[in-house]
Amino acid sequence: MVKPTVNDLGGSDPMTQAKFLSVGIFEQRLSKTQAREILAEQRQRAQHSFPTRRVGEVGVELGILTADSSNFILAQQALYVSQNRPLPDFLDGNDDLPITPHTLKKLACVILAISMLAVWVLTRNWTNVATVAGIGAALYLVVENFQFAISRGRIVWQRIPAFSAAIAFPTALFFIVDAARALGQLGATGRATPSAVRARIVQLIVWQIVLAAVSVFFALIGAWRHREIWMLEARSAVIHSLVTRAYLGLTELKRGKNVPPTLAKDYAEELMNKAATVMRLNPWEDLLRKLLFWVEPIGAVSLWYLEPEPELKSFRIKMYKAPTAPQEALAAFDLIGSEHRPAWHDEARYLAQIRRLSTSGHLHRALFINEPQTRTLTSLAGFVFARRTSITTGNLNECLVFNRSYLDAVNKIEVTNSLRGWLNFTSGAAYPVFRDGDDTEALGVLMAFKNTRNGFTPEDKTVMVTSARLLGLLLSVENENGNGTSN
Repeated sequence: MVKPTVNDLGGSDPMTQAKFLSVGIFEQRLSKTQAREILAEQRQRAQHSFPTRRVGEVGVELGILTADSSNFILAQQALYVSQNRPLPDFLDGNDDLPITPHTLKKLACVILAISMLAVWVLTRNWTNVATVAGIGAALYLVVENFQFAISRGRIVWQRIPAFSAAIAFPTALFFIVDAARALGQLGATGRATPSAVRARIVQLIVWQIVLAAVSVFFALIGAWRHREIWMLEARSAVIHSLVTRAYLGLTELKRGKNVPPTLAKDYAEELMNKAATVMRLNPWEDLLRKLLFWVEPIGAVSLWYLEPEPELKSFRIKMYKAPTAPQEALAAFDLIGSEHRPAWHDEARYLAQIRRLSTSGHLHRALFINEPQTRTLTSLAGFVFARRTSITTGNLNECLVFNRSYLDAVNKIEVTNSLRGWLNFTSGAAYPVFRDGDDTEALGVLMAFKNTRNGFTPEDKTVMVTSARLLGLLLSVENENGNGTSN
C-alpha cells in the first residue's frame, strides 16, 4: 500500500502540512499512526471533492487532536520556523530520533537495576540496595517531571499525586527493610530493650501500612488510566465513524438521482446520535454512575437541532437524539419537539430589558432570567442564531438567554424521578449550523444538554463544532435536492 503524502492531498503548502505533523509527533501530541490516519482521512475527502481542510482541522474533527492541542502545535511550529530549527519528517520512513524520551526512560531503568545489583554484589546488604533504589527512583521521577515541565513550559499539577506516590513507594520499602534489619540486630545482640523492640515493630507496621496504601493507590491510578484510555479510544472510534458516515451520506446525496426523500434526515439523525454517544463517554461521569448507582440518570445527554420559522418569529425543533433515554423520556421529548417553540431573538428589546433591569451598570441577573417577558424576546437558539456565535455554559441557571419554557409542554404528564433527571438540563452548548459549512448563512442551531454541572469538556466542544459543520453540509445538499426534514 502506498503511504499517503501531503502532495497527494491538495490544499495547503506541503512543507507546512508535513511540519505541523512532525512538530505534533516531536511534542508527543500525536503518534505516527494518528498522523497517518489524519493524512489518509484528508486524502479520502479530497478524492470525494469535499472542501479541503488543513491537517490540524482534520485532526480536530476526527477527535485525535483537541483545539488546544492544535493551537499548541501551531505555536510550536511558528517557534521552530522562527529559530530555523530543523525537524526530521517522521512519516518518511525514518521513524524516530536516535534517542526518544521513551528510550531514555528505558535506559534509566536498566541503569538503576544494574546499580542495585552491583551494590548487592559488593555489600551484600539489603539496606544499601533499598537506599540506592529509593535515591534512584526519586532522582528519576524528579528529572522526568522537570523535563516534562520544561518541554511544555509549565508544571502539570495533575502529575503530582502519582509523582508523590512513586517517591513514597521506595521510601516505605527502605524503612521496612531498615526496621527488619534493626530487629534482627537487636535479637542477635541479646541486649534488646522492650522499648527499642516496640519502636522498631511500630516502625515496621506503620511503613507496611504506607506501602500497602501506596500500592492500592497505584492500582487505582492504573485502573483509572485504563478506563480513561478505553474511553478515549471509544470516543475516537465513534468520531471516526461519525465523520465517515457523514461524508458517505454527502456522496450519496450529491448523486441527486433516485435519492430517498428522507436520506439526508436519516444521515443527520445518525450523526446526532453518534455525537451524543461520544459526549456520554466521559470517564468522570462513568465513575459517578458506578459510585452513585442508585441515582439515575447521571450524565444524561440529549442533542437538538432547531430551524427558524421567520413568519412566526420562533424556532421549531426538527430533530433530537438522546441515546440510552428510557421510553418515558423519549415520550416527553416528543411532546417538547411538537409543542415547544423557542422565541426569536429581538436584539433591541433584549438590550432594553437589560437596561431596565440594571442598576448603576449592574444587571440583576436573577430578575432578568425569571422575568416572564424575557422568554418572549430571546432564547438560547434565537441568540445563537441571531449573533452567529456559540454558547457553552456549565450552569444553565446563570445563562441569560436560557429559560425552562420547554417544561410547559410536559406539564400534563406524570414526572418521575428518572424523567426529572432527563428534563433537568444543567449544562448546555449551542452552535450555529451554517449552509455548506462556510460560516456565512445560518440554517439552524445545534444544541446539546447534560444534567451534570460543567458537563462539557473541550473535547465535547470539538465534537459539537464538527457535528454542526457536517450537519450544515448534509442539510445544504438536501435543500439543493428539494427534500424536506420534518420531525
